[in-house]
Amino acid sequence: ITGADVSLLLFRMSVDVEPKQLDSFLGQSQTLSVSIKNPTSESLVGRTRIVSPPTWMVAEPTRDWETLAGGSTSHQFDVVLGNTAKIGQHDLPVQIQIESVPPKLITVHRSVRVGPSGLELSVATKLIRSGELRVEVELSNHSTRVESYDCMLFPPPTRQYRRQFVEIGAGET
Repeated sequence: ITGADVSLLLFRMSVDVEPKQLDSFLGQSQTLSVSIKNPTSESLVGRTRIVSPPTWMVAEPTRDWETLAGGSTSHQFDVVLGNTAKIGQHDLPVQIQIESVPPKLITVHRSVRVGPSGLELSVATKLIRSGELRVEVELSNHSTRVESYDCMLFPPPTRQYRRQFVEIGAGET
């Protein structure tokens, strides 16, 4: 890469989101922290905004900040997952506006996983010859203890929902 602003690239690379996984507690507040490092030899002033998926609610998604040369800053955001929030990997855009002349607007993308800690879920669907939909769900428990799950499948209104209780040992699928 030639002609790139090295300090801007270092700034983009410094943006971090913690934790990397939110639990799938619907309707409960969880904290997401965004940290930024200033790699320049000048103080910076700016604004950070989280652009969350539509099923997430973020109280006050924008934070103002300032940091000294070589310093860092971190802000916490309260996130509440709505009733229709999906588990799995989510792309979380973080917009950062640096108050400079001219102002710079940077968007970085970080990945945040939603779901119970240690749970990996894989779902495959297939339409079979009879016209019925086959749904195959695979659960993997990457935690160090036995976990129990209450699994529910809600097909279209004309079909009855399916429910199954599953217990999975540590490290099992």
